[in-house]
Amino acid sequence: FSVVKLQFGPRKIECVPDQTVLEALLSRGENVPYSCKTGMCLTCMMQCKGGAVPEESQNGIKGTLVEQGYFLLALTT
Repeated sequence: FSVVKLQFGPRKIECVPDQTVLEALLSRGENVPYSCKTGMCLTCMMQCKGGAVPEESQNGIKGTLVEQGYFLLALTT
């Protein structure tokens, strides 16, 4: 059982296994953009300011945005 801790603005958010970052943020009342909750619409795209981004969370994003650290909240577990 491994919990992932993230920094979202001034708040620290914990993600439990098999929970997407989007699900974790929404369950804590954060107002984040999303539409489909599957990453298909690209609405939940955000930029990582530090740390590693899982490669699978960047599926479907243009290479130039991947290089800048963008990822999809709905695909990140």
